[in-house]
Order: sequence, then structure tokens, then C-alpha cells
Amino acid sequence: MERQTVNVGRVTATAMPLCVLAVEVMMLMWERIIGTPLDPMYTLAKQTGGFVLLLLALCLSCSVLMFRYRVPSVTLMSQLVLTLMLSFWHADSILLVQLVAAFYAFMRTTGERRMYIGSLATTLAVTLATFMSWPASQFLGEWPGRILLLALAGAIALAHRGMVQARRATAAAGLEHRRAQTAVKQRDAAVRRSRIAGQLHDSVGHGLTTIIALSEGLSGKTGDPRVDEALKGINEIARESLADTRKAVRALTETDTTDEDPAEPGSRSMRSWDDIRPILAHARTLGIITIFTETGIRADDEPQADLCFDVTREAITNAIRHGRHVTHLNVSWNHQPNGVTVIVRNDGATGAAQAVAPDDGTGLAGLSRRVQDAGGTFAYGPVDGTEWQVKAVIPPTGNMTGKQPAERKIQP
Repeated sequence: MERQTVNVGRVTATAMPLCVLAVEVMMLMWERIIGTPLDPMYTLAKQTGGFVLLLLALCLSCSVLMFRYRVPSVTLMSQLVLTLMLSFWHADSILLVQLVAAFYAFMRTTGERRMYIGSLATTLAVTLATFMSWPASQFLGEWPGRILLLALAGAIALAHRGMVQARRATAAAGLEHRRAQTAVKQRDAAVRRSRIAGQLHDSVGHGLTTIIALSEGLSGKTGDPRVDEALKGINEIARESLADTRKAVRALTETDTTDEDPAEPGSRSMRSWDDIRPILAHARTLGIITIFTETGIRADDEPQADLCFDVTREAITNAIRHGRHVTHLNVSWNHQPNGVTVIVRNDGATGAAQAVAPDDGTGLAGLSRRVQDAGGTFAYGPVDGTEWQVKAVIPPTGNMTGKQPAERKIQP
């Protein structure tokens, strides 16, 4: 049991000892004026020296009691010492209320080890004081009552302490739960935002890249200056739009996550295996010889098909946009039980090699992380000195654990 801090106001800490002092002084005056000879304090209170002694003991005891929650051990020990001192004159009962209050504060605040030591010391001191104050014939009648009173105070203190600790534990658990929920929402929102940014980059970027390539391919070949001028304007607008799209995507991926619900409607639907065909057709319209080879049996796995589509589309877009003098593009999908292997090769290695250095969370760098998160492998780089290759192994969605993802650059 750890030490517990009790926040008590100055008024509360002072009012109780002052009330006790006022009551005890009134009792002391009663003993001095009206007390009976059978009362142990009667003889002492009748004497001027004894009266002053009792009054000083009361004042000192109540003064120390004001600090019972700040220094509980010192307060309890002081009360025990004063009780033992007054037991020599059979007047220790005048400090019983202060002792109980000090013991209660001690049990409320102190640590477990000190609690045991303080309880034992209090029991021994009260036993000794009672034995010294009362004759043997009356000891068994007085001692149990004092011990039971202290035990009751200690039990109430421990019960109150337990309730406070339970409330604090519940509040801490609730706070931790809310923090965990917030962290999960932020993580899911970041993943969702990154995915949307990647899809925006891939889909819009691919379309704009195709427009740029088509306008550049037709420029100067129409024989009509007005058409050439229009194609030039189209090309400039497409390039500006592509730059703006990349800026928007970068800003989206760098924006601080919020507590939005990742399951909120609005996410795009999964791509199917056949959705890659329009992308291949776009490449062919640019005059690039595009060969698509697919072997094996397609899995009925939408997330796998979706990621396969994204990898292939980004590799094609990367080749069209950054490759220099690309004339051939080879795309192959090899379906196996342990996953599908995607290989996209083009003959524009020099230009493409310069396009993957920046990592803004989109493009090949972003897809690399997605494939690795799925438990697969992702590699890209020049091969044979003349070709650029993107290769990914995408496992089934039901086989995403127990694998060590890896990213590597293909060495020439």
C-alpha cells in the first residue's frame, strides 16, 4: 500500500484541534472547580502546578494535531509521548481524543511499512499508559475500550483510503482507455488519410500524366498552328494541375491526424483484377508497346487485387512520367497460393532511376510501405543497365502474419 496524499484545507485542519482544545479546557476547568476525588485528574487539576501542566499539555497536543496530515508520523509520536508523560499523573485520558485523531490521520496517509510500525507502537504505548494510569483491578476494564476505539478509527481510515484509491484507479483506467481509443482513432485516421492521398496521387496523377504525354506526342504534328497552340496550353495546364495535385497530396499526408472515425462512409471501393486493363490501354495510346502476361489462378481476394492494381498502376505511371524514351513496357502477374508476384519492366531506366529518390509518402515509396505492412516484399531499381523494374510479392489477406517484410533496391 503506497503513501496517500490527503488534501485538507487550512480551515479544516485547524478547526478540529481548536474545537477539541475548547472542549478539553472546559473539562479541565470542571475538574478543577467541581471534580470529584474519585477522578484521577481531580487532585492534579486542584493544584496550580498540575493545572498549568495539563493546560500546557492540551495546548501542545492540539497545536501538533494541526499538522496531522502533513507530518502524520511526527504527530502520532508526539501524541504518544505526551500520553505516556501524563500517565505518570494518571491524567492521560485527557489526550485520548487527540490520540485517536492523530492515529486516524496516520492510517490515512502513511505507507504500508510505517503503518504496521505505527500501529504496533501505538498499541504498546496505549497499553503502557493505561497500565500506569489505572490499578490492576481496573486495567482490563479500561484497556479494551481504548484499543477498540483506536481499532475503529484505523478501520474507518483504511476504508476511506481504499475508497479513494478505488476512485483514483477507476479514473486512471478511464483516462487510459480514452487515450487508447484516441490513439487508435488517430492511427486509423492517419492510415485512411495516407491511403486516400495515395489513391489521389495514383489515379489523378496517372490521368494527368497521360494527358501530358498525349499532348506532347501530338504537338507539332497536326500541321495547324492553332491546334498546336491549344495542345501547348493543354500541356501546361496539365503540368500545373499535376504539380498542384502532388502538393495537395503532400499536404494531406503531412496534416495532423484528428479524431475522425476511420469507418466513416466515403472510402473508395476496392479495385478488381480487371481494372488494370484501362491503364494498359492508356499506355498503348501513347505509342508504348505494352505486353501484359498473367499466369496462375486469380484469388477471390479483393484487398490483394486492390493492392496489386495500385502497384501496377503506379509502376506504369512512374515509367510514363519519368522514363526517357520508353518504348516497351512489360507487365506480368504470377498468381501462386502464397501470393501474387507483380513485375513491371520498362526500357527507360535512366529517367526512372531519378524519380524515386524523394519520399513524400506517395508513389513507389508509399506503395513500398503498404506492401510491407501486408507482409509482402517490394523492390525497385535498374536491371541489366538498360531497364527499370518494379517487383512486388503481395500475399493473400489471410496470410499477413508471421512474415518479415523487406524492401530492397535491385542492383544493376
